Amino acid sequence: MIGVVHATRAVDAIQRLIGRVELGIIPQVVDTVVFIEKERLQRSMISAFTVKVPQGMVEQDLARPVITVADFETQNVEYEIYTYGEQVVVMPVGETEGKRPGMWALAGREIRKEMQKHTRSMVNVEVVSDSSATVYMDEEDIAGVIGKAGKEHRPDREKTRDTS
Repeated sequence: MIGVVHATRAVDAIQRLIGRVELGIIPQVVDTVVFIEKERLQRSMISAFTVKVPQGMVEQDLARPVITVADFETQNVEYEIYTYGEQVVVMPVGETEGKRPGMWALAGREIRKEMQKHTRSMVNVEVVSDSSATVYMDEEDIAGVIGKAGKEHRPDREKTRDTS
């Protein structure tokens, strides 16, 4: 069966089904997307259902149902669609055209938010790989984050010595 959906990108056509069709059966409803723009074929994409750990996540217990959206010709996965909590995530994957993975931006924001709790000044985070990031902050805030000898310093948990 063939249907027409108006969208600005091929993956947007699949996204239009989110909320209207149960997420797990989207690949059964739409298995191939042919994107035509200005009377020319621009993209062809295929969708598939799998259970795996989404790209960018590392813990095996985070495995979940994932819809992969891949280029029809190269079979390279370009997007993953999955639920995280109660939200549906459409995540670009891989380093396509020199772009950084979308998960890195999300990780950078979360690291920055957590570090900001322990500092008084601005914190900058540069995610350099799936498993490491560099955090920049004012020198006087470093001790408050890592503490003495690398142990986190928490003044609210310090024990006072009884001198009597």
